[in-house]
Amino acid sequence: MFPKFNDGIQTKYSMLVSTVLLVLPVYSWKLCFRYWQKLKKAHEETVLFEARHNCVVTYRPNKGFIGWPVSEIEDAKFSDNKMFEKLYQPILYFIRTSKKSLVISVMILNLNEIYSELLEARKRGVKIRIINNFQHASSSKEMIYELLKNGVEFQMYISPSAATDTIMHNKYMIKDYDQENGYLCLGSMNFTISALTNNESVIFTSNHNVIEAFQQNFDECWENIKIDNEGLINRTILMDAQFDA
Repeated sequence: MFPKFNDGIQTKYSMLVSTVLLVLPVYSWKLCFRYWQKLKKAHEETVLFEARHNCVVTYRPNKGFIGWPVSEIEDAKFSDNKMFEKLYQPILYFIRTSKKSLVISVMILNLNEIYSELLEARKRGVKIRIINNFQHASSSKEMIYELLKNGVEFQMYISPSAATDTIMHNKYMIKDYDQENGYLCLGSMNFTISALTNNESVIFTSNHNVIEAFQQNFDECWENIKIDNEGLINRTILMDAQFDA
């Protein structure tokens, strides 16, 4: 029942009430729809994240890779001048989505795209530790120096002899490891341009038992290499190469 007004005022009042009664449901529906879109996008990102951390990616010479869950929108943004960024998308995504910690044990690491992503992760506050093979580090000294300056920790494995069977040949990364969570990237591929010319494979998993075993391996290697590098001979070698920061 409307209040008693003259006809003109009552007509305007009726129109105002009608407009409000019409607009409110539409506005409420829009809010609900936007919220639903936000939830849908978050769900899709979570599903994609889990899929990308539980898959096997296979590289074929000059043919890119297969097995990587791809978002059509994301895949469409790559152009020819971003070939390496697209080719190493699985590795870069693994680093880009790290939140707390990242450990890397790899023989060779000399791609600018990966170093740039590591720097960005460090700027986000991610704690990064890297084990690298000293004999293969000379080609990426400037990149390593930049990471050292930004707080990335390195241990250089110095081979006790020139024999190839003494090379540190690991190729894995672990991120955000704790007693309940963590993710592992493990494969045959060094972080070089090898994926362009070789048959390679990379496994991503969130299996905590597997991750825990590799984390223990990394921690043991880190401590053993650290002890060796505190010795006079290794310390001198590292100082000469300016890797003692």
